[in-house]
Amino acid sequence: MMNESRSADGGNGGSGGNGGSASYYYSGGKQVPLVTDPTAVALKMQPGRSALSGAALSLLRERAEPLLTLPHYGIRVVDTRTRSSRDEMIETLSGEPAVDFVTPAYRHSPENPDLMFVSDRFVVQFRKEVGKEEQNRLHAQYGVQVVGPLDYAPNGFLLACPREKSVVVVANAYFESGLTVFSHPDFIKKHSKRAPVMTAERPAAERSATTTRQTATTGTMSHTGMRRAPRAGGFLSEQWHLPIIQAEEAWDITRGSSGITIAIMDDGVDLGHAEFQGKVVAEYDFAGDVADGNPKSETDKHGTACAGVAVASGKEAFGAAPDCCLMAIRTPDYLGVADEARMFLWAADNGADVISCSWGPADGTGSTDPLPDNVGTAIHEVVRSGGRGRGGKGIPICWAAGNGNESVSVDGYASNPDVMAIAASTSRDSNRAYYSDFGPEVCVCAPSSGRGSSGEKRIFTTDRMGSDGYNTGDASFGDINGDYTNDFGGTSSATPLVAGIVGLMLSVNADLTPPEVRDILESTAEKIGGASTYNSSGRNDDLGHGRVNALLAVEEAQRRAGNGSGGSSEPVTSGNPRIEGPSMWPRTGEPPTFTCGVAAGQFWAVEVATRAELFNRQANGAQRTDDNFHATWKVLPFRSGSTYRLATDVWDRLKAADRLFYRLWKSDSANQWSNHEVTVNDSDFADAPFINLSEDDEDPGSGPDPDPDPGPVSAATVRFPSG
Repeated sequence: MMNESRSADGGNGGSGGNGGSASYYYSGGKQVPLVTDPTAVALKMQPGRSALSGAALSLLRERAEPLLTLPHYGIRVVDTRTRSSRDEMIETLSGEPAVDFVTPAYRHSPENPDLMFVSDRFVVQFRKEVGKEEQNRLHAQYGVQVVGPLDYAPNGFLLACPREKSVVVVANAYFESGLTVFSHPDFIKKHSKRAPVMTAERPAAERSATTTRQTATTGTMSHTGMRRAPRAGGFLSEQWHLPIIQAEEAWDITRGSSGITIAIMDDGVDLGHAEFQGKVVAEYDFAGDVADGNPKSETDKHGTACAGVAVASGKEAFGAAPDCCLMAIRTPDYLGVADEARMFLWAADNGADVISCSWGPADGTGSTDPLPDNVGTAIHEVVRSGGRGRGGKGIPICWAAGNGNESVSVDGYASNPDVMAIAASTSRDSNRAYYSDFGPEVCVCAPSSGRGSSGEKRIFTTDRMGSDGYNTGDASFGDINGDYTNDFGGTSSATPLVAGIVGLMLSVNADLTPPEVRDILESTAEKIGGASTYNSSGRNDDLGHGRVNALLAVEEAQRRAGNGSGGSSEPVTSGNPRIEGPSMWPRTGEPPTFTCGVAAGQFWAVEVATRAELFNRQANGAQRTDDNFHATWKVLPFRSGSTYRLATDVWDRLKAADRLFYRLWKSDSANQWSNHEVTVNDSDFADAPFINLSEDDEDPGSGPDPDPDPGPVSAATVRFPSG
């Protein structure tokens, strides 16, 4: 009689057989060695099933020590101390009805410290010519069930392996059948932060020599004892990295736009921090599957520092793009590759314009860690022109090159040609940081931490508030309240700095594609370390194309926009365009009609909201729903003509409100935002005109001949304009 539970580690890694260990899997069409950990075992219990037998319980209590739990996947990991105990544990637990699956843990190499785990699932993309009939024959051969489609990979699916078979073996068999583009176990892998050396290892002499400020209710006090009133950007003088990249000169053109959102994929962002108020447009935690991007564990400190480097608003410290918005995506320490792919798609679908990733495989191991095929496919869908990112323009992704002082080529994530690998330079502005990874895949470098013993500085940025961050409340590490730290760095910091510069670039030219962003960053980078060290293509393996320059990058982005508009945070209001609606309208009547006016050859889009503050996208954009807000710019082309009538379905959703507020956007182009203007700016939302809605069914007059809203059409969608 077949056991209801199974070992997820049967077979030899090939297409059949039981017993032994899976010794490889496939990625990028090649076999990747898979090392079985000699003592670690992962297991998942069946929900609602009977308890373990006495023998199994005794084995767990006497022969195993807890290593970690992965609550998101219901997996417990134990150390059995010896290989023989591991094998006995797997054999015993695989016969327990209460156990869903039991498997050894894996590594990419014996030197790699990070364990990987498998469940019963794997991801597959069949070749385009392989139809359902042929797929179903393969599923029946191995007893596989279809969990659901992969919406980023045509003919792709998430599949579940039967109880008695190894998911690695079956995934390999699917690839070896020749029917698939890829077939990859849903490995649950650790995401290592590209973190710098932190405070515990920092020399005491260096700590005491650091000039800092203490923020207090009575003012700000330096070590000299002088007091002064708090001011915006009070720590700007300690942010030495910003003058190096000419950030303040770039801010004379634009400080960023509330229409541009930078996504920080990391261990969460302390969204209660003063530097992030009013700028968070979306958040999600992929550990708990909840809309909450805040840190959850005591080790979740990294993302808050990264977010500050990118978008801190300047209340006390500045990010590179202080007026851009923030998307906080909490990436747990362990995440399955199926969920990893979903994370990038979520960012694209929720309005990310730039993505910053300061994590990857463990640094300095020397082992090769390939990019999972499905994750690479999802990233390509987000980045490519015509894909899911930025209405088809594609999302630029900045990725930390790594802190292992090794070739970035061994890191499948950072070396992925769809992303920009960011290396680290130092405060000397002439050399690669000693830890920074190098290689032909490096795009550019950005200033970050260096050797304190050589006088190279670290990065000042936001910290998780109070005693929860890197700075637990020591003035010598940032400020006495613990809300900032002066001890951040690594390629972890260089990467969001470049992401912030990309945010500035998109603020003045939202039409840039990821290849154009890369080209501008590379062509405007400064050749630090001596021009003779760069090859004929203008790059070297240590620093890429050189150290980024925010001013030159923004100026070039603006030049390519072709209008020299200056990239102001809000569009101008010149009296043109204009829009007029009725002063009162009955809820029982037909949808209201508006009169729209722009100059000849121009186009318009209309927004209607049940609350005026919804026009302030930075502060309230996250509150917009189909039941309180409608925008015709969601569908191209923009409109011409003199009238606009609400579509019936929109009217039915909005008419329960007491008032309908409205405004009109103008563009010189029917297909993109070009020299756009608006009747009422975001910050002036209180001045928006409105229609009073009443229960009176008296005919309010026919008004102008309507130009009805045709509703969704087969056309590209667009992002909200800057402003």
